[in-house]
Amino acid sequence: MFDLTILILGAAIAAAFLMLPKALGSIRRTGFIAATVLTLAYGAYDCIVIVDQSDEGVLLTFGEASEQHVEAGMKFIWPWQEIETLSVVQQEYRPMVVTADG
Repeated sequence: MFDLTILILGAAIAAAFLMLPKALGSIRRTGFIAATVLTLAYGAYDCIVIVDQSDEGVLLTFGEASEQHVEAGMKFIWPWQEIETLSVVQQEYRPMVVTADG
């Protein structure tokens, strides 16, 4: 949810630049473009998730787990979603047996 707040804040800053007086034309235009580009770039970066080959993920939407599991690879998610990853590496356990002989 924090990431969605940052996107909304970026859009509000871009809108604030549009509300500047028209006499500040180049500052107004440059500020709007910069705020818009930075907000979109952060949004795109935040929506790409990479799930490692040794992991599987669970898709969470507004904090609630879905039935859909996420396999390894690069995935696109919406800003209100996140992926929790869990390791699926199989480990071998060999118990050590201690005898009276040492």
